[in-house]
Amino acid sequence: MRSLARRRIVAPPSAELLVAAALTVGFLAVTAWWLKHDSRVPDFDNGKHLGDSFYYYDLLHQGLLEPFKVFTTYPPLLHLVGALGVAVGGVGVRGPIMVENVVFVPLLAAGCYGAGTVAAEGRRLGGLLAVVFALGTPMVVSQLHVMMLDAPEAAMATTAAAIAVKVAVAVRAACCQPRQGAGSSLSSPASSDSRLTRATGPSRWRASCVR
Repeated sequence: MRSLARRRIVAPPSAELLVAAALTVGFLAVTAWWLKHDSRVPDFDNGKHLGDSFYYYDLLHQGLLEPFKVFTTYPPLLHLVGALGVAVGGVGVRGPIMVENVVFVPLLAAGCYGAGTVAAEGRRLGGLLAVVFALGTPMVVSQLHVMMLDAPEAAMATTAAAIAVKVAVAVRAACCQPRQGAGSSLSSPASSDSRLTRATGPSRWRASCVR
């Protein structure tokens, strides 16, 4: 009886969610193919962030807290992810960028799916269309083929926005009318994660909520 009850409680994933997951996996596969065939030399900010990832990798050998004792102009999250890519794939271009995609593309897709579903008043098709729009935007695709801050920042901000709006909807459903200022109280903890990729993250999170 208990097993039957559990089966009824845990609903199977919707078709829209499965399609969104398939699009995410497909995006990662395209990135892997791109990195295999791309022979360009990293330049400008792409080269800087790759270099900082190598630097963080070296620092981690000296101690887990060493990367937090240096100043590289930018917050540490992306370069820590890049350092993980160096550990997995060695010193080079492919490892850090591929791990960047593995971490942040699912976050971007999940954030868009969650926020899009809420914006569409619970219709999962709205979440799926948001994922299609995000992963199909040429600027997002190009940013995730290099080591840049913008797409990871968007992923963190979108995920924070999705969590915040879902909490707000739950509060409204439970209390009928949330107290004044409840939304602003949610903004600080939810938006702080985007600051780990870029200092301007919280402002972009608020803009995504307004839109």
